[in-house]
Amino acid sequence: NTWGLGTSFQGYMQTLISNPSQPDTVLWVDSQFVYASKDGGRTWRDTVSQRVGDAWKSRGIDNAVPAVITASPADENLIYAGYFDMGLWRSDDGGASWRSLNKPEFSGGWQDAVGGNTLTVVADPTRADVVWAQLAGNLEEEKFLVRSTERGEPGSWQKLTEGLPEAIEMLSGLSVLASSPVTNRTLYVVANHDVYQSTNDGSSWRKVFDCAGCHLTFASDDAVYAGGGAG
Repeated sequence: NTWGLGTSFQGYMQTLISNPSQPDTVLWVDSQFVYASKDGGRTWRDTVSQRVGDAWKSRGIDNAVPAVITASPADENLIYAGYFDMGLWRSDDGGASWRSLNKPEFSGGWQDAVGGNTLTVVADPTRADVVWAQLAGNLEEEKFLVRSTERGEPGSWQKLTEGLPEAIEMLSGLSVLASSPVTNRTLYVVANHDVYQSTNDGSSWRKVFDCAGCHLTFASDDAVYAGGGAG
C-alpha cells in the first residue's frame, strides 16, 4: 500500500537502515510503521504485524496511540484505555489482557467496530460497573457521549444527548464529583469547547460555562476547573 510508505520526521534517507553483513536486507521506518526488504529494496513487507487466521498479531513494534487511561477507583484490576484509531478498551486484570468495547453504532467509518477514537473516559468512584465515555469513528465524524452499567460491554452503551449540542464535533474532559450522590452523580464534560454539567448520572446536561476553548475539566467539592487552549 503506497499510502503507508511516506516520509518520517527525519525524511527518507535517514530511515533506510542496512547491515553490511546482510547487504540485501534493508529496514525502512516512516512516521508510523516499519517495513523490511530482503532483496535490496525491490520488494517490501510490513514488519509490524502478522496475520494469524482472520486476525492480526503484533510483532512487538506497535503504532498504538493512547489518548486516555483511567483506572477504576472501585476495582484495582479494572482499567479503561482510549486510543486514537483503536477506540475504547478494557482490562479486568490490571492490564495483563484487554478487550475491545467498540460498537458499530458509534464507530462511524470503522468497519465492524474494529477501531474508532476515544479521547475521554471516566469510571464511577464506587460503582465498579458504571463508566462514561466518548466514542466516535474518525476524528472528523460526530462524537457520542455514552454510559454503561456493565463495564462498557459493547451492547450496554446508552447514548446521552439531552441538553447537549445537537451536533457534537468535539467532546472531551469528562470528570465526576466523587462526593455526589451515588445514583445521581454530578459530572462535567466539554462539548464543542463549552463546559456542561449533569446532576443525574449523565441522563441530562446543561451548559454551565461558555468557554469557547476548553478541553478538560476537574471536579472537586469546592469548584470545577476547566482549561485548554483558552487557558
